This record gives sequence, C-alpha cells and structure tokens, in this order.
Amino acid sequence: MTVIVTGAAGLVGEAVVRDLLARGTPVLTVGRPNPDLPSHVHHVDWDLREDAPVDVTALAPRVTAVVHCARMSADWGAPQDFHDINVAGTRKVLDAFPRARIVHLSSTAVYGLHRDHARLYEEAGPLDVDEYRDEFARTTALAEGVLTRVRPDALVLRPARLYSPGGDDGVIEALTRFSRRGGLTLPDGAKNRTMLAHVDTVVAAVIAGLERPRIHGPVNIADPHPYVLHEAINTYIARTDHPHMTLDARPADLAKARAWIAQKRIKAPHAGNRPPHTITEIDAYVKERTYDLSRLRSLLDIEPVQHLSPQD
Repeated sequence: MTVIVTGAAGLVGEAVVRDLLARGTPVLTVGRPNPDLPSHVHHVDWDLREDAPVDVTALAPRVTAVVHCARMSADWGAPQDFHDINVAGTRKVLDAFPRARIVHLSSTAVYGLHRDHARLYEEAGPLDVDEYRDEFARTTALAEGVLTRVRPDALVLRPARLYSPGGDDGVIEALTRFSRRGGLTLPDGAKNRTMLAHVDTVVAAVIAGLERPRIHGPVNIADPHPYVLHEAINTYIARTDHPHMTLDARPADLAKARAWIAQKRIKAPHAGNRPPHTITEIDAYVKERTYDLSRLRSLLDIEPVQHLSPQD
C-alpha cells in the first residue's frame, strides 16, 4: 500500500504521516511542506487553489489511498478562499486520484455550529447550505456533497473539536483571546457539555479506514463521554507547560452581541481583519456538542479514550 496524505503540515495530517511511517507504510505528502517531518518523506507542493501539477498527477498510478486532510478550518476568512480550498480543492484531489481509496477529514461543523448538538447521529447533517452561518461549516458541508456525488465509496471522518496536549493544536492560542488580568473570562463560564476529539483517535480512525476499504460514509469521532468544557480546559492546561490560569465567566449574550457588531463592521472578511471574537467562537463555549459514536465502534472497531479525564 502507498498512501498520499494531503495537509501534512496540519495537526491531523502530520500525525497520520508519522503513524504510517512507524508502520512501515510508504507515504507521500502533497500540499504545503512540513519541515518537521523526516526529510526522506517524498513531498510535492500543491496549492489546492490551483490545478494539480504534473508531479501530482504522475503519482496516481502508484497510489493505493489518499488521506485528504488539507482544508481551511479557521472561523474567519475570505469566503472565496474557503470555497477554493475546501470545496473546489477537494474535487481536484478526487480528480487527481480517481482510483485511490479516499479517507476524507470533515468535521462535526456540518451539523451547524450555531446549533446545539445533542447526541447527534451522522444522519443529522449536512444541513441545507443556506442554513449555515459561517464559511467553514458551509464549505465543509459542500465538500461532503462533492464526495457524495463523485466518490460515494469514500470514508468521511467527522471529528469533534480537535485537541492534542503538547501538540500544535491551537487550543491555547484560542483560549488566550479570552485572557484578562492573568485569567480567562469565558462565555457563560464554559459550562456547556461538549465532546472533544483527541488527535490520536482521529489517526486510529484513518488507519482503520485504510485497512477496511469497504467502509464508507460519515463517522463521528470524539472522546466517548461529554466533558463540562471548563473542567476539560483545566485538565488540558494542567497537562501542558502553560502557566495555570483561573477561569471566570462573562455573559454569553453580551459577548455574542459584541462579536456580531464587530463582524458587521467588516465588509470584506479576510485573515488579516479578524475581529477580537467571532460568533462561531463564542458558540463553542455555549452550545451543547454531543454525538453518537456507534459507527466509530461498529464499523471501525475503535473504542475511544477519555483523554482529559482528571484521574488519568
């Protein structure tokens, strides 16, 4: 088996490459380079906003599977960039490797990040495209639509909010946007029940999907039980080298109103003019986020671990 991993510069993509290398699986990377990966890993540069270069299409005959992790996953940016990378880019990957097994990294964002997610099964999403309120969720759903039409035999992995203590998962960066006087003032005190996905579980799902080529369709991925988010945050901080920070609460309605005003003032969103907070960001600390994991267990034979349990 020879596997191509797109998005190997990202958290999941890099972890998948390292796991495959440890198993002795021939692996190539496509997309942006990752200098932290071993130098012997063959890499081909490809900006997914452009057509596939000859060096990419030349790989197709020798590739058994593609793990498509490349995506734009921010909560703010230019709508055209989201579409070009997440939707059109996905179609270009499928066209470049028409005979390969496809394992696609999606997200529970397809259930609508503005809604509560109460033990949702995979059938709860995607929503109608006009129902989405942020570009990441909307284009993630559109990308799944491309897969349904072009490659219905693909495995679609929908992880909850990703984390990996000690890795470059962006959690601390996101938290510090709520920093105030050495503590964190989180919307509603982050008291919502939420399921989170450790990157190791996502990697295990990828490997299981490669080993079970007949499994297709969407699969939710998360730690097995919901956390109270502020308790999970405390445990997460304790397991990193970040200094302890006290957690406090701010009214969520006020935070969302300020985010809404700030967003409305920006006529042309792009990465350089992100407001201090976004509505999508606030909702992550307020909305319930729980999912049914039956397909993860029954189809991929994975029993997830509660990695942020305080006693572990």
